[in-house]
Amino acid sequence: IHLGIEKYINKSFKLSEYVKNNKINFIAFSLQWHSQSYDVIETARIVKESNPNVYIALGGFTSSFFAEEIMQNYPFIDYIIKGEGEIPIVKLVDTINKKSSLKSVPNLLWRENSKIIFNDTTYTAGNNDLSNFEFFKPDRMINYDIYSKAGYILDYSENSLSKNPSESHGVTLGRGCLGNCLWCGGGFNAQKKVANRTYISYRSPKSVTEEIRSLQQGHNINIFRFSFDPNPKDRTPIIEILNEISKEFNGAITAGYNMDGLPDKDFLNAFKLAFSDNSTLLLSPVFADEDLRKKYKSFAYSNSEFEE
Repeated sequence: IHLGIEKYINKSFKLSEYVKNNKINFIAFSLQWHSQSYDVIETARIVKESNPNVYIALGGFTSSFFAEEIMQNYPFIDYIIKGEGEIPIVKLVDTINKKSSLKSVPNLLWRENSKIIFNDTTYTAGNNDLSNFEFFKPDRMINYDIYSKAGYILDYSENSLSKNPSESHGVTLGRGCLGNCLWCGGGFNAQKKVANRTYISYRSPKSVTEEIRSLQQGHNINIFRFSFDPNPKDRTPIIEILNEISKEFNGAITAGYNMDGLPDKDFLNAFKLAFSDNSTLLLSPVFADEDLRKKYKSFAYSNSEFEE
């Protein structure tokens, strides 16, 4: 459920009432970006006040970074999954339903007699995990037909989003990074600290094309966004994915691809074959000053290399 979409459709929508009316006993909030922090925690507080028996969990990068602080200051948050959460959240729900011990749930912060307990961050997703996960299933999302037509900024003054064409959609290619750019909370050191991730994982080419086809055929989405360039010195796994996309779609889909390093000829050739001529590569040197770029951007390049 996307709270912004629900409030767009019905300005008097209240999540606490929705939880009560639907007799929900477990709710998980994504606290990925720091700018969400106030809204997520206050929404959780209101839900708990109206539904004292509901279990509330948080996940995402920001809640992972500040997990102990959040658990100490906000007693209405029952659980935080620190790091990667696909397997842990399934185990958590299963454990709650069976009323068994929470000690076996990896990556979990929880309370026992008001004492905060942290189960070690022992789970990170490997290649097989990422290939088998179903990252986004629109059929399970309430009001996806409206969600898919909303822009990057949801404009509450717009009369009817349902008349908009379907927007682009992001597709996950993998997880992890070898860089440590100054401004990024998702670099190697950060992911090691938060998620115990010390390696890059890639989805199989087949799982990526299956997801694209599902979104294309089931929901008329033909523009796809990719933002994964974790090791510019070796893009072999990415090129293999692009080759599979080319084979499956014959260059008929449009893409936007955000890169951390400069593209090489092998990548550009694979990109050209995989996507339509309307597709775009996004590159940012970040700094005009080459010395600053070299110091703070992990996959830096000179101005002359960038222009060329």
